[in-house]
Amino acid sequence: EYSPYDFTSRRFGSIRGTGDVTLQWLIHEVKPHIDRHYRTWWHREATAVAGSSMGGLMALYALLRYNDYFSKAAAISPSVGFNMPAMEAEIERNEYHADTRLFVSYGTREQSPRYQSLYTKNVTAVARTLADKGFCTQLHRHERGTHCEACWEEEVPLWMPFLWL
Repeated sequence: EYSPYDFTSRRFGSIRGTGDVTLQWLIHEVKPHIDRHYRTWWHREATAVAGSSMGGLMALYALLRYNDYFSKAAAISPSVGFNMPAMEAEIERNEYHADTRLFVSYGTREQSPRYQSLYTKNVTAVARTLADKGFCTQLHRHERGTHCEACWEEEVPLWMPFLWL
């Protein structure tokens, strides 16, 4: 449910990506419920999404596919490597608002040494491509950062001010 795209990997086998169903629920049920019952700024400019790992992929996808709903995202250690061709196609097929902000991070020790350079290449490619498309993008390299909650927690003071500048 946290991949918007189908993919196959040696580790996980064949995965049917149902992430768009999750986002539809978030956009059409959860957010309207919150906006009805709480004092929120409901408009796009005050709506952000954030996540780590597969949640980081989903945050990135939400910003790309649903840019009319989300103006900001923090994609922390996003799992883009499972589906780079689909992600690249997603980036090209959508139009974006000029005020879109994206924080992307990756740790220098997230993957085994064999895969770390490819992971770094994929994450930085996504961030640079979106910066070229006009996103206000911050790419953060977390020195000695691993793929874990403790490392991601350390980054909250970096991305919260960036998104809400």
